[in-house]
Amino acid sequence: MANATLPEPLQASDALLDLFARGEPGRDGARHASALALPAALVERTRSQAAEHGRLPDTVYLGAWILALSRWTGAAAPALTEWPRGLRRAIDCGSTLATGAWLAALDASRMAASGTLNEARMPIHAWGLAPQGDGHGRTPPLLIGLDNADTPRLWLDREAGLVDDATAAELLEAVAAITEHLSDAPAWRTLGDIASLSTRQRAQQLSDWNRPTPPCDATRTVVSLFDAQVAARPDAIALARGDEALSYRALEARASRLATRVQAAGAAPGATVGVLLDHSMASVVALLAVLKAGAAYLPLQAGLPHEQLAFRMHDAGARLLLGPEGWPHPLPAGVSLLHTGDAEAAAPSPTPVALDGHSLACVLYTAGTTGVPKGTEILHRAILAVGPGDLGFQPGAVVLHAALPGMDVSAAEIWGPLLNGGCCVVHDEVQPTARGLARTIAGHGVSAAFLPGTVFNRLIDDDPASLRGLRQLFVGGEALSVPHVRRALEALPALQFVHAYGSAECTAIALSYTVPARLPADTASLPIGHPIADTTAYITGPTLDLLPAGLVGELCLGGRGVARGYIGRPTLTAERFVADPFAAEGRLYRTGDRARLRPDGGIEFRGRQQDPEAAIEPPRAVAAPPAPPRQQQQQPRPSSSSSLQSTRPLLQPEQAQLAQLWASAIGLDVNDIHSGDNFFALGGHSVLAMRVIQQAEELLGLRTEPSRYLSETLAQLAVHPRHAAAQTPVRRLLARLRALPFWKR
Repeated sequence: MANATLPEPLQASDALLDLFARGEPGRDGARHASALALPAALVERTRSQAAEHGRLPDTVYLGAWILALSRWTGAAAPALTEWPRGLRRAIDCGSTLATGAWLAALDASRMAASGTLNEARMPIHAWGLAPQGDGHGRTPPLLIGLDNADTPRLWLDREAGLVDDATAAELLEAVAAITEHLSDAPAWRTLGDIASLSTRQRAQQLSDWNRPTPPCDATRTVVSLFDAQVAARPDAIALARGDEALSYRALEARASRLATRVQAAGAAPGATVGVLLDHSMASVVALLAVLKAGAAYLPLQAGLPHEQLAFRMHDAGARLLLGPEGWPHPLPAGVSLLHTGDAEAAAPSPTPVALDGHSLACVLYTAGTTGVPKGTEILHRAILAVGPGDLGFQPGAVVLHAALPGMDVSAAEIWGPLLNGGCCVVHDEVQPTARGLARTIAGHGVSAAFLPGTVFNRLIDDDPASLRGLRQLFVGGEALSVPHVRRALEALPALQFVHAYGSAECTAIALSYTVPARLPADTASLPIGHPIADTTAYITGPTLDLLPAGLVGELCLGGRGVARGYIGRPTLTAERFVADPFAAEGRLYRTGDRARLRPDGGIEFRGRQQDPEAAIEPPRAVAAPPAPPRQQQQQPRPSSSSSLQSTRPLLQPEQAQLAQLWASAIGLDVNDIHSGDNFFALGGHSVLAMRVIQQAEELLGLRTEPSRYLSETLAQLAVHPRHAAAQTPVRRLLARLRALPFWKR
């Protein structure tokens, strides 16, 4: 084991604090203490081993704490400070070190160490016991140690608000368990073999809070489940919009005719086919047709800028594009267009194609945190994970499809009802309004809907009654506004609210939390809940070790809904999609989101990790590549400090105000946004666009149709007439409050 002087950067920053969901600090140096009585057998064994090897009586307990720090923070050599001597050093916790030699070296270093505390470098945490009586002002924020009295206990003393009592109990139990594993292990056993949780903690997280995932039936596909519904209820309404409706039999017939044409156009089994989407039934028919042809669909918003559409088509290797007849825009190089108008009724059936649950069904592009679009490969089995059970998809359910085309939640809106005997109702507005939603819900008897948080907030502000008639409402995409939820619960007592969490990488929805009808008065935030059926969720440290409940770590998702990876991005795929260490097979998606387990097993979202896509790589090379989005270009624009800035026209006042909202949403310097920029070309995506549109209306009085964001520039979007009613001081104040960090939590 190597002991070393602690590097200065490590002294200045301590990852341990990032593990704690800190509450309100105490007053006047208040502190809290928790203790865990140790089993008599463990105490006797550790005392006997200490005497046998001539060690200090608490060395094995200290070793357990150091190993816990390494596992929980990812530090290969965590910092050790012993209180009150104050000498600080780094302890190597390499996974290949033998436990016997490691403990012996640790004990020898303790006996040889000497020094006094440098109060100018007060450690964040230390091993030792808090002084009795007054003296807390000279005590580190967190102290952990062994109280070796008549009844030996592990003791955790900390500043009030740093660690809550439930988390402190879990932490102490884990340290005691590591102590037991270290004392039980033969001397040759390596540190990598030592479990970091107690048997109870591990069973609770792996079994009690995660339902078993049955083996995947590879014969089940989107097409086979839809065909089963056609056979079971051929005349039931499957798809509707306004006054139009298609039965399951009619939808199957239209999709099969188009699938035949897709195959004739050269789409081989396993190929990817682009589909231009709008809010129409024809779009849903086209998606089903591509799958029936044996291909995977690439959903593309019809108003997507040409360079973005071309990039996605070439990056995904798609050479066929389905779209409306007479589409006026130029096609990307090497791409042919097949219009989606219905063919003759006598068209032959498509050639049968062998598909299974592991076949590619969809490639869904999202902007990612760096702004570089990346295509997520979604399999048939992943779409089937969005099924009955937790999400309520049952025969007869009427589900609203109102999401912007191509958003990940559209998989739940479309395939949830169609694969389970329900009806998918296509909403006819690009940006749902209170009046429009009320019309669609009442006209079709809609029972369930999915809405982004920004849309939900706007609807509750405008008219909560617009959602009357729904039995279930899923809201996600961002943290729920508790004040809006309270207003909705009061106005719509019969409606069940569900806070949903998910992403393209886990096929729309992975976690859900049913909001109680009466929220406690002190509720400041809502959890994202428990994993849905056939999905698992874990909170881990950097090395994928499970963390004790209450500590903040990375949210990792497993189960059937996990995507295959990112198309053409092997490095990023290997980083984010890893072998599932908690299952016999399957993969785990590392979300990059920070979260923690509540005492009941529910998961609480705590924000994003820094730079979750650090290993991102440029897209794969393609033949005749189009001009890539700006974030992929190698020549960046001059920064705001460049001498070339003076040659660029200054933004007009209204443009500058809108640019500030864009910069805040996408994470750019506002000085790098030009009047001719497009929001999506800068790296924005649909959820961010909806948020900016709401903020622009409330702060600037700009009411904009979302579809315009797909093709228009900043200058074009900023000059349209203001909506005077949106400029009230109250709405401006509310918008500013919603932008504050505490509101978002």
